[in-house]
Amino acid sequence: MKVLVFLILLTFSPPLTGNSKLDADTAYTGLMKRHRDLQKSGDLFNDYLMLSQAAGQYEADGKLCNLAGTHNALGNLFEQLDETDLALKNFLKAEALYAKCGDSISTTKIKLNIANCYFKQGERQKAKEILLPLEREAISRQDTDYHASVLFSLLRSFMSDNDIRSYFSYVDTLKMLPLSNPKLNYKRNTHLGFCQYLKKNYAASIALYREAMLEAKRDHDPAEANCILGLIYNFTATRQYDSATVYWSKYHLFKDSVENVAYASQIKQMESLNTIKNYEAQLKQEQEKMALLQQIIVLTVILILLSIAVVIIILRNKKQKAHIEKELEDAKNRELTALLNNERLQNRARKMEIENQSRRLCLNLMILEEKANALKSVRQQISDANVNGKIPPEIAQTIDNQIKYHLQDTSNWNAFKESFEKIRPDFFQKLKSEFPKLSEHELRFCAYACSGLDSKQIAFILNIQIESIRKIRQRLRKKLGLDPAESLEEFLRNFSADTPPAGNTATAPD
Repeated sequence: MKVLVFLILLTFSPPLTGNSKLDADTAYTGLMKRHRDLQKSGDLFNDYLMLSQAAGQYEADGKLCNLAGTHNALGNLFEQLDETDLALKNFLKAEALYAKCGDSISTTKIKLNIANCYFKQGERQKAKEILLPLEREAISRQDTDYHASVLFSLLRSFMSDNDIRSYFSYVDTLKMLPLSNPKLNYKRNTHLGFCQYLKKNYAASIALYREAMLEAKRDHDPAEANCILGLIYNFTATRQYDSATVYWSKYHLFKDSVENVAYASQIKQMESLNTIKNYEAQLKQEQEKMALLQQIIVLTVILILLSIAVVIIILRNKKQKAHIEKELEDAKNRELTALLNNERLQNRARKMEIENQSRRLCLNLMILEEKANALKSVRQQISDANVNGKIPPEIAQTIDNQIKYHLQDTSNWNAFKESFEKIRPDFFQKLKSEFPKLSEHELRFCAYACSGLDSKQIAFILNIQIESIRKIRQRLRKKLGLDPAESLEEFLRNFSADTPPAGNTATAPD
């Protein structure tokens, strides 16, 4: 339930930082005060929630120094819960952040916390490698209380390594410090008392231990037990067994009371630690779910974008294909139009050529007919001269026979028919096939009409009257099944609209 409430608060709570640097500093000061109050009350879980929320907010806002201080507080919290790994992780983060924001004092001082974590992890040499240079730092020498804390950690390391010489040397340095903090003072007296004990200056050692015990008792510090043990060791060494027995009784009473308090505190710390771990597990699970959800969303968006891209590509390809097909179709249409135009021009040219040939043919036919009429006139004149005796009969007969040969009825027609069939092949064959009742005389008339001769010209060629021509036309229209509005000449020209053989041109008869 607490985790759920925190997640809700984390989501909807306003930023911790204000609109100005002053507001941000005030908020950070209030945060640290609240942190100390929660530490005193033992409410470690809410302290953790508050610091975690603040760290997230400071990181989002880019407040590096405040973020470093928050990680330092989290490190102290985890160190109190004996979670050395988490404490060290937060201290190292704080060190890097302090260095990044240019706070050299805090960057140096936090090394003590890092060294203490290494010591608790059993890496004593690593801890001493940090503490020895740190003790010589100018910052340590300028801050007496901090210098004392560094010396306490060093003395603990020397004691664990049984390095008595170094221990005595740094105790002398500790002895010279002007401490104003009572807690640091009785811790120093404890070390001084132990040093006197090792040197067998028992009276001085007892005095120092008693002073330290009184100060620790006033602060209700568990370090009182170490002072009592120091007195017991001194009384035993000086064979003051009665005093040693009295202090043994005090030690057991104090130890029982302290153990009860420590047990209750330990239980409370374990509960807080378990709550924090459960919260972190749930938070991690929620973060994993959120990350998975984000991945799903990203993949979905990518799939949608890919689908859209594929659709766009397909549509574009389809459009391009349609455009290409349209261009091909247009090209085909243009080509077809060009072919049709070319064919139309060729047909027009053929038609004009046929018409020209027909006109030349008709002209030649008219010339032939005029020549024939002229010959007939000459024949008549020769006949008259023969009757009048102007020409000898033998000569007149010879000339008459020659003119008669050239005036045969079919001579001009045969020449015309031969030339006409070169212009309009299969005209007579098709006409006879479609209209078998047509006579030879009517077929001849159809050829003359198709060639463009008018009624007077046809009457002149056939040597008949205009009235006969009209009758022939009426008879033909009836046999051909023409409507009154239809033109006989147009019908015959369309009927004979066949392409002449290549290179075949009509030759006019001489």
